[in-house]
Amino acid sequence: MSTEKSKPRTSVGVLDSENGEAVTDKEKADLLNNFFCSVYTTEDRNTMTHIPRFDDSVLHLLEDMQFSEDDVTQLLLQLNVCKSPGPDNIHPRVLNECAKELTLPLFLLFKKSLCAGRLPAAWKEGHVTPIFKKGSRSYVGNYRPVTLTSVCKTMRS
Repeated sequence: MSTEKSKPRTSVGVLDSENGEAVTDKEKADLLNNFFCSVYTTEDRNTMTHIPRFDDSVLHLLEDMQFSEDDVTQLLLQLNVCKSPGPDNIHPRVLNECAKELTLPLFLLFKKSLCAGRLPAAWKEGHVTPIFKKGSRSYVGNYRPVTLTSVCKTMRS
């Protein structure tokens, strides 16, 4: 076995605080969280001006969407089995290799979601992981956030 593969991979090295000192893991998470929050805008949820309004014709499009069990099977077989699982902890390899057994339950779940106009709450969750871009690994601004979401998002395909 290669020693390279047996070593745990760390995604974030030693980060420096604003005063240049190395920080603990919790402080590291807080630094990254604060930085990621600072570079994204937040919507004012108190005003309705930013929320799009949909007319009935858009809502009927969901009802008219058609897909079959074969479509679900094909999506499962096309999953990249090398990707990481999301917050649901279901690995794409499991979905891929158990496609035949999972097609009907997922098909029914997808259909029910479309009819109700809702996704399961777990499918809306994500794990944010910092990915190093370039420059000094100790500078928090050199990381970008990537969100790992549920593999069952294949319904969106």
